Amino acid sequence: MGGTDVASSIACDARAPDLHLAFGGRRRGLTISASSPIADDYVSAKGPRRVLLIIASLAISGAAQTVIFPPTSAWWLTPLHLIPGFWALLQLRGGRAFFGGWWMGVVAHVTLLYWLVPTAHRFANLPLPVAVGVLVFYGVVFGAYVGVFAWGLYFTRRHFGPYWPCVAAVLWTVCEFLTPQIFELGQGMAFYQQPRFFLIASVVGVPGITIQVVFWNALILAAYQSWRTSKTVGSLPILKQAAVAAALLVASVGYSSVRLNRIDHAEQNAETRRIALVQTNLDVAKRAKVNETGPTALLKVFLDLSADAIAKTPGIDAIVWAEGALPGAPQLPRNQQLLEFVAEHETEVWTGGHTWSPKVDGKRNRFNSAFRVFGNGEVDATYNKNILMPFGEYMPLADVLPFLRNIDGVGNNTPGERLNVYDAPFARFCFLICYEAVQQEYVRHAVQQSVDLLVNVTYDAWLGDTSFPHQHLAVAAIQSAQCGVPMVRAATTGISAFIDARGKITAQTQPFTRAVMVGDVARVRMPSIYAKYGDWFAWCFVVALVGLVVALFCRRCFPMGIRLRGQPSPVMATAFGILAIVLWSTSVGVTRRLAESLGPLTSSAWIYTGSGLIGCGILALRGRLRRTLAAPRSYLVGCGALFVVYLLSFCLAIGLASSSQQVIEVGLINYLWPGLTLVFGIPILGHRARPTLLLGLLLAFLGVYLATVSELPQTPADVASAGLSLWNDFIREPLPYLLALCAALAWSLYSNINQRFVAGSSIIAVPLFLLASGVALLLLRPFVEETSHFSAAVMVELSYMALLPGLLAYYLWDVAMRFGSAITVASLSYLIPLFSVLLICWWQDVPMRTSLWLACLLLIGGAVVCRVSVKA
Repeated sequence: MGGTDVASSIACDARAPDLHLAFGGRRRGLTISASSPIADDYVSAKGPRRVLLIIASLAISGAAQTVIFPPTSAWWLTPLHLIPGFWALLQLRGGRAFFGGWWMGVVAHVTLLYWLVPTAHRFANLPLPVAVGVLVFYGVVFGAYVGVFAWGLYFTRRHFGPYWPCVAAVLWTVCEFLTPQIFELGQGMAFYQQPRFFLIASVVGVPGITIQVVFWNALILAAYQSWRTSKTVGSLPILKQAAVAAALLVASVGYSSVRLNRIDHAEQNAETRRIALVQTNLDVAKRAKVNETGPTALLKVFLDLSADAIAKTPGIDAIVWAEGALPGAPQLPRNQQLLEFVAEHETEVWTGGHTWSPKVDGKRNRFNSAFRVFGNGEVDATYNKNILMPFGEYMPLADVLPFLRNIDGVGNNTPGERLNVYDAPFARFCFLICYEAVQQEYVRHAVQQSVDLLVNVTYDAWLGDTSFPHQHLAVAAIQSAQCGVPMVRAATTGISAFIDARGKITAQTQPFTRAVMVGDVARVRMPSIYAKYGDWFAWCFVVALVGLVVALFCRRCFPMGIRLRGQPSPVMATAFGILAIVLWSTSVGVTRRLAESLGPLTSSAWIYTGSGLIGCGILALRGRLRRTLAAPRSYLVGCGALFVVYLLSFCLAIGLASSSQQVIEVGLINYLWPGLTLVFGIPILGHRARPTLLLGLLLAFLGVYLATVSELPQTPADVASAGLSLWNDFIREPLPYLLALCAALAWSLYSNINQRFVAGSSIIAVPLFLLASGVALLLLRPFVEETSHFSAAVMVELSYMALLPGLLAYYLWDVAMRFGSAITVASLSYLIPLFSVLLICWWQDVPMRTSLWLACLLLIGGAVVCRVSVKA
């Protein structure tokens, strides 16, 4: 197709409102067919020239990764480097989009990580074709996330129309974040030496910058497409998204500037320590030649360079040598010169080496270790590297396939078991050996132990004179920026560097040069949100995207997407209520694990905020959010306030409980709500009750008590003792019990008043109430002392709680109370604690105790008595 034909085709597409991409035969290329909402921005594509243009565009964006990352570091290209690839992907869909994105990901990994070829060829003794195959295999496996993004990009355009840039940015960030990588290089890392923007990573991590980078690229492309079709870039959706992008940029620059000023002020008032970094420039071949001259020749090279540094720069507090500098522990006779050196100069030496464990059954374990040698010649506890480099220090699957150990160049090290923190008079530091410095969770774990200096010792010589030393240094530097702790880095062949608490590289050596560098490091430790909570920002988008995908693909069967034809049958609505009871019953064990990992208040805040955001998003997609907001203010404010009070009161009651026994007691008081729901239904809904209702309530409450205690009271004295204990606990700490009682009252009132207000209507306000509750919990979180540890397992559990026991269960309860038998559902609610305990016993294979069988009888009997005692 010639240039004139292409222009004509574009113009024709712009005039056709009902066009969308479809695919013809395998040899026909891309064709155009009718009726698509996203056709305006597509162009027809026929013939090999168009296919080659798409392939080349994808390759350009893939190869551009090499330009924006070190050593080139052309960060100013980041708003543009993905545009050619996005343009090409927007013309594909389905399998072709996936493979197009995959091609882009493969090109990115192959060009960026080309150093895998000389490494595998030179040091693993693999033939050159096999080494190239290793690189290609790596690119094919780890570049597939771009294919997943490309496959989802079509659906993003289809469902979100002109707002696709915003959603595409989230999609790319989530795909990149969830893809496991041996060497993490996110798009946002390109700004790692621009602290006036990059320090927002101390709050949101690198994904918080990646999402902005991708947003810029997609938004510029959308504006260009708008100009090509309508000769204007000022359409309302684009202007709205541009305002969001500008607000994010201003917020990032503003926060980064404030943090920079705080670090500047802290450095002015901080004590400094003078540290020397020794870089011997002994690569694999040179090191072997030096060792041939004598067993202490290598040590003498380090000692001579260190002595020169002391002679030229007095007052050095510590000298750092690289990974593997010593051929064994410092206490060995061959390293006696080191102990004499530090005693003579009264300065510490921090270095790396290898150690072996004592023989057990004729076997010894080899460790990659680091040592702190005191100024008096004594040696501190040895640190053994915890996270080993695959293929370099150990061979994956070698235990299953023993022949893999025979491959040359692969170590056979054993990982250490713990992180050592060293208290020096001038610093509290920890060692990060080589690969550990790029493991963000591991670095966070170290910073959480109050270290104020990270000491990275590494041996990058085996990767040769490639871009790897620059990339390795960059990924290490972002740890300081995210966690607010300076780092010193000693590498045998470079790059050795001083990195401050901003993540800024203040001084560095040239690679493959012999050098000694001395610098003064300020003792600064700037706490950061990222250091405490990790990648919370990225996980929030993971949860939101999962919820969005579930809503889009299950919109016809997901309850929030059901179009109520008049109203569901009473039987169906009552079944919804029973399902809500079952879902709430499954949440006890998960909630307990989340409370241990995040804290009761923190976990509840994230659960209900996530539930609210997902629910409101579903309402917006269904076009029902405006109808809900138009509901009577008295309903939204009144029932919403009761909903928020319930969740706040219950979460605070659990969070303030001082013991596990008090948690059980607080839960008992909270489970007054099923009975109170029946009682309040009498004046509010006009239900009629018999005197036997009191008997049913008493039986059910005793059943709840027996389901939650571990021992069955044997005598009246035991019952009296339990009651007296509860009373004493209440006198000593009344607030948790009062909050639990408030929660029971609020939920029972909400269940009845909500039915009175909106019975029979299609108003769905539960997502708004959940969101308000989550925001209120987030606002209260800073006032409660809790320690949180996020992980992948924690985020999966949060997602489950937010989607099922959170959003879905509360929605089902709302439907049941409006359209079903509220009396039946409220009566059966007493089974929640019993179901919870039964499920825990089943999951953990715990035998049923006698009190549980008795609780079953009491709860079932109490529920039946309550049900027959109340009539509508």
